[in-house]
Amino acid sequence: MMGTGAAQAITFLLAFIVTRLYSPENFTTLEHYAMILSVLSVFSTFKMELAIVQADTDVKALSLVKWCLRTTLIVSLLCLLIFVLFNSRIAELFQNEELGFYLYFIPLNLLLFGVFQVMVYWHHRNKLYKSSSLSKVTFNATNELSKISFGWLGLTPGGLIFGNLLGRLASILVFFRTLGPNFKIKEVSNSEMTAAAKDYSEYYRFSVWGSFLAKLAAWAHIFLFTYFFGLWSIGFFALSRRLVLGPLNIFSQSFAQVFYQHISAMKDKQAIRRLFFKFFFRLVGLAGLMAVVVMLVPNSFYTFMLGDKWGELGGFIKLLIFWFGLNFVTSCLAFINYRLKKQKQMLFLDSLHLVIVVSSICFGFFNGYSEWETLQWFVLGKILFFLINLGAMVYFVLSSSKLGVNE
Repeated sequence: MMGTGAAQAITFLLAFIVTRLYSPENFTTLEHYAMILSVLSVFSTFKMELAIVQADTDVKALSLVKWCLRTTLIVSLLCLLIFVLFNSRIAELFQNEELGFYLYFIPLNLLLFGVFQVMVYWHHRNKLYKSSSLSKVTFNATNELSKISFGWLGLTPGGLIFGNLLGRLASILVFFRTLGPNFKIKEVSNSEMTAAAKDYSEYYRFSVWGSFLAKLAAWAHIFLFTYFFGLWSIGFFALSRRLVLGPLNIFSQSFAQVFYQHISAMKDKQAIRRLFFKFFFRLVGLAGLMAVVVMLVPNSFYTFMLGDKWGELGGFIKLLIFWFGLNFVTSCLAFINYRLKKQKQMLFLDSLHLVIVVSSICFGFFNGYSEWETLQWFVLGKILFFLINLGAMVYFVLSSSKLGVNE
């Protein structure tokens, strides 16, 4: 958490410079790029990096690492082929010609993201949390300073994208320096790799599709608002995500990964339940406090800090904070579902999430509501889903009689 906090402090301290170098239109291109990258990232490792923590031996864990690294390379090359063939059509679909050039960098970004995810879970398996923290600080520092440098050189919106690429590369180099002597991946045979992947096949058979639907649900509003209303709101969505949802997601991932490592090693059902509810109530209280603080911040604060062109951001964040807060609580605790082996139920919930998101936006548009009114319907749908999701977690924890192979 200290490493995550330091990383986010860098983002906030430099935000007032970045937002003066880049326009809402530049952030719109970044948001379209991030949407495509995020959705494709599910297939980078087919969610098998989650099994690295659960593997009962280091040999099996290393076999999964090798499987993930090989898979992310293959997927990245396939994506490169797709973007070469359909570049202009994809940019046209998003009504953003500027996006076309930057699509060629998604395969490289996808490869770096896959390697980063594998390194994160390998280090958490070995409780190397300091390295993980240093990697996050390195990513944010490199990312933000690169954006500022490219922005001063007039490379917009490319600086937003290239900064992310350089940040991810720098964070991976930090991980490589601290792999440790037991990282003997060259000694893993293909048969061991295949056997390990088969043992945890529920991840690529169920979890990957649930995660894909979850990513679609998380980003569908960007495409639908672009398609129905144009590009005006997308830049504000992008900066809201960057300043609020992004930091919350990084905090929740930091918590969730350590939480997952801890409950994976626990065998006592009652102990897992106590731990879950201990953090459930604390996180709900924290989310409520965040919402109160955001509502008290005057809209003029955003104009003062970020510049006149971002004056409408305050209204966006005050509405979106209710979605962001519930998403934060859910993300922190979501790994309880993997521990309870509820992949099939998660697939249903992720499908429901996508249906609610698409339905809420379409309801607003086809009933003649304005973009802002449709946004309110969308946020209401998000709140409904996350309340259902949290209720399902509580039900799974209370009713489960079998907590997996370690029981």
